[in-house]
Amino acid sequence: MNTEEKNVYFQLLEKSQEAFVVAVELYNKPTIKYRVEGFAFFVCNAWELMLKAKLLKDKGMNSLFYKDKEGRTISFEKCLQLVFTNEKDPLRKNLERILELRNCSTHFVTQEYEMIYVTLFQACAFNFVEKLFEFHGINITERIPSHFINLSISQSPIDLDEIKSKYSVAVFNRLVKTNALVSQSIQEEGNNRFSICIKQDLQLVKSKDPSIPGFRLVGGSEKPDGNVMIVNKYKNVNETHPLNRSKLLEMVRRLLQRNGITIEPEINKSNIQDFIAYFNLKDDDKYCYTNTIGQKPSYSYSMSAAELIVSEVQKDNDIFKRIHEKMRLRDGKTKKPTPGAKDPRS
Repeated sequence: MNTEEKNVYFQLLEKSQEAFVVAVELYNKPTIKYRVEGFAFFVCNAWELMLKAKLLKDKGMNSLFYKDKEGRTISFEKCLQLVFTNEKDPLRKNLERILELRNCSTHFVTQEYEMIYVTLFQACAFNFVEKLFEFHGINITERIPSHFINLSISQSPIDLDEIKSKYSVAVFNRLVKTNALVSQSIQEEGNNRFSICIKQDLQLVKSKDPSIPGFRLVGGSEKPDGNVMIVNKYKNVNETHPLNRSKLLEMVRRLLQRNGITIEPEINKSNIQDFIAYFNLKDDDKYCYTNTIGQKPSYSYSMSAAELIVSEVQKDNDIFKRIHEKMRLRDGKTKKPTPGAKDPRS
């Protein structure tokens, strides 16, 4: 790039990062009612500027302009098509869906749209962090804390009866249709580059800490009367443990990249397998689910397993080497001498 192109390149990246920070900050302020529209607008702007910086770096200044429309820069849709050439790419589909929301949000979007799009927003935020680092070597977590990229939720689950009583028939029908389309897309994609499940886990603990909300747990024969009763325990393994070993490896790589952590050589399936065995993850249902249907069991892993691996890597960058050595010694596997080699003890 020449001097002019370098100046434009760095300006695009600076504004892209600012737009992304504004999007996240805006969304994480629960008192603001413009969260959905605001996030969609600013995150699309952040992506467009970042992708144009990539095109400028790879193909030069002319790639940012339409050939038949002098002086007019290409649209966000065109940027997506040029950078992410696979139209079935879940990341590209995620951005196209959010772009649709941005384009229609200038007309009318109710607060309830937040619960429809929040899983797409979260995937979009994580995807931006990863691609900014992959394309430009920039770690956004040096500008904002990594935990701040986890979007907060202020809305309750969608209640159709309540929505129907609040809005006109046209608004109600449009919201229901949008909810159905997005939900169908999430099921069809089944990919965390398109949407990421956001959930809150509540844990029962015995504590006298006044800052922790307290309650009394009653049995089935007692009346709740303002206390708490466990009615049913529901567990959807596809949601709680969605990762096979290959997907677990992919998720760990993404989390490491997101946190700006590099490992040489790159983490592989053997590393993951050693970690699982060393920490006995298969014996802990928080991290692993064992499916016993079939001739031999199969295993799936939770996001907590991926986060545990990344947490241990942050503590010790050489952890996989140490685990491998410890397991080798534990299993009694010592290195066999090369045939014909001189015994070092002689």
